[in-house]
Amino acid sequence: MNSLKDVDPKEIAEETKDMRDQLHQLTARESQVVRDKENLLNQFRHYQSTPRHNLDDRSANEWNKWEVATRLSKEGLDEYVTAFLMKNIDGGVFLFDLTDDLLLSEIGVKKIHLPKFRRIIDHLKHTSRRVWDQQIIPIAAFTPGMA
Repeated sequence: MNSLKDVDPKEIAEETKDMRDQLHQLTARESQVVRDKENLLNQFRHYQSTPRHNLDDRSANEWNKWEVATRLSKEGLDEYVTAFLMKNIDGGVFLFDLTDDLLLSEIGVKKIHLPKFRRIIDHLKHTSRRVWDQQIIPIAAFTPGMA
């Protein structure tokens, strides 16, 4: 073990300066993340305040990130809106790519909310299939060789 006499004051000063620089960089990065989140939330509020088409009119896999965030908000999952917006999760990703592991680790979803996410996703997949059928079956009926 080194005694206090063996400690080089210049070395301590350099390490202190390096630590302050690192802290400054981390603080600057955190401030930027906070600004980015606030900007996204302001854009989301603006999106919600403008008249839009009913989400049920289109298949959920066609939704943009704002529409996915709107659905989360309607379902009482507002605490995840920012994370979904920051990750640019659109309808296709929401319905088909999000595993429980990704929801937990990348989005920060609490385990208690996983069943609710699964119910919402399953319902939207079923609804999207119905919308798809309504759009495609009439087209197929008029396509030669398909009837």
